[in-house]
Amino acid sequence: MSVDRWVTGFSILSFALAALAAFLWFRASDVELPPHTGDSWEGKGAFADALKRQSRLNARAAMAASWAAFFQGLSIIAKLLP
Repeated sequence: MSVDRWVTGFSILSFALAALAAFLWFRASDVELPPHTGDSWEGKGAFADALKRQSRLNARAAMAASWAAFFQGLSIIAKLLP
C-alpha cells in the first residue's frame, strides 16, 4: 500500500474522531442540570446523576480527541517518510 493511501486513511480517521469528539462535547454541554438542593452528601440524586452523565460524555469526547490527534500525527509522520 502506498504512503498516500496511509496518509489519506489516517486523515479520514482523524477527521471522524474529531467530529465524534465535537458531537460528544456538544451533548455534554446540553445536559440539563437540575437544582442542587435535593441531593445528598453521598452523591445521590438528580443533580449528581446529571454531573455523572456530563463527566462520562466529556471523558469519551477527550478520548476521541486524543485518538484524533494520534492519527493526525501518524498522517504527518507518514508524509515525512521517504
